[in-house]
Amino acid sequence: MFITCKLRRIKEGVYDGHSAITSPPATMYQLLPAHPSHHVSHAFPFRRDAWRISFGQLDTFDEQDTLAWLARLHELGRLYHLWHQDEIIGQLELSPALVRPDGVQEGYLYLLYLCEPWRGRGAGLWLHDQALARIRAAGSHRAGLRVGSGNTRAANFYRRLGWQPVGTPDARGQLMHHDLFPRPNQEPL
Repeated sequence: MFITCKLRRIKEGVYDGHSAITSPPATMYQLLPAHPSHHVSHAFPFRRDAWRISFGQLDTFDEQDTLAWLARLHELGRLYHLWHQDEIIGQLELSPALVRPDGVQEGYLYLLYLCEPWRGRGAGLWLHDQALARIRAAGSHRAGLRVGSGNTRAANFYRRLGWQPVGTPDARGQLMHHDLFPRPNQEPL
């Protein structure tokens, strides 16, 4: 660890220095496609921990389905690992462009995950901005995600960043949407 400036988010993708803390600057992060050799060592345990946090148990976590899911995401180029120096500290799973039945093109975040020591230190915000940038670059007008009912920390994080709940929560959690291009009477992030 080293002392550096905490990066304060001014708006999406724009940061400035703000008070000294023990944390790396955002430029020290890299988001890279996950390597298949990391599926068992990192991607799978990250997925399992996210399930435990979201649902409070692992009874319904299916290992074979999860490994198949990770292989499919990798095959489609939708599985990324967040690196700090030579350490994998997080994971992003997304589809940048899905066409909904109503014709709206929407990106979807399946997982935005950080290892415990990196939570609450700015890496999640950086990873979130990277995810939305990829979705926006694919031409999507909106992003969606689902937050597990037991994951209040994530739900609060997304609400602070402008995500809005859609409908009522179900067994899978709360669906949320984020408009990527503000309407004329809406302030940008």
